[in-house]
Amino acid sequence: MSREVGVIFDMDGLLLDTERVYLECFTNAQAALGLMHNPTPYLNSIGIAGDTSDLIIGESLSNGVTVEQFVAVWDEKIHARLEQEIPVKKGVFELLEILSAKNLSIAVATSSRTATAEKHLTQAGIIDRFETIIGRDQVSNPKPHPEPYLTAANAIGRNISKCFAFEDSETGTTAALASGAQVVQVPDLQQPSDKLRAHGHIIATDLMAGARAIGLV
Repeated sequence: MSREVGVIFDMDGLLLDTERVYLECFTNAQAALGLMHNPTPYLNSIGIAGDTSDLIIGESLSNGVTVEQFVAVWDEKIHARLEQEIPVKKGVFELLEILSAKNLSIAVATSSRTATAEKHLTQAGIIDRFETIIGRDQVSNPKPHPEPYLTAANAIGRNISKCFAFEDSETGTTAALASGAQVVQVPDLQQPSDKLRAHGHIIATDLMAGARAIGLV
């Protein structure tokens, strides 16, 4: 495979098995604040940058609980869980080892803030595999806008049309498709909609299956 190829990964729900942690902590925060169990606001905000995500979550709150109060409790529970361990998705270590051996340029484009992404990738033991980490604070237009992927491709010196983008969420996959990258989706907590499936991109059961489907391994 040509060294002109770049590979750009989303992070949460794709490399790191953190979406389940965030969901569990979300419902625990609801319980702690006397709110009804309702995972839907979190599921609807997956892959969406913080400000917009807060709006979605804020609309679901009741009993006088503000979004600031809710997020503070939620963040506290997430921090406590992830300080113990950063869970990694199936196939991550194997795929990154293969890509590194091929000397391919590898990046992360995430809706998390850069500092958070760097911390979690370091804890997971894989940060050294990436040439660059593009967080939401490094772009003007977060996902579903294609800017995160275009910025990541530019940072590794690759034309986006020569890049493979791996995503899990509807929002992130929409961004990757709009960028012009060759897209592999590995769904996590939610399956892609019929509208997204109509794009005809590869949808795989796990990272290695997706990489094999595009001839990357």
